[in-house]
Amino acid sequence: MKLVYRAAALKEVREAFAWYLNEAGQRQAAIFRDELNAKVALLMVSPGLGTPGPKNTRAMPLKVFPYTVHYRIDGDVFRVFAVSHQRRRPGYWLKH
Repeated sequence: MKLVYRAAALKEVREAFAWYLNEAGQRQAAIFRDELNAKVALLMVSPGLGTPGPKNTRAMPLKVFPYTVHYRIDGDVFRVFAVSHQRRRPGYWLKH
């Protein structure tokens, strides 16, 4: 399966990583990155684990950090639409 991040989702990941790096240090930023990568890897193997959402998407929160991965499977492509902070307006990423 091929992994594709939407440009806006990559921007969210970079911004979150930078925030943790600046505010909590390199170790915490690395833990965030590792948890996100592990969650995406798990979902690529078992995409049905996420909660169904709008437009045939699914969502799965991270365990430690207040972020949710919003994704969809299109054939053999795993598309990440957003890695949203859980305090942001729900569904904001659907408009892009």
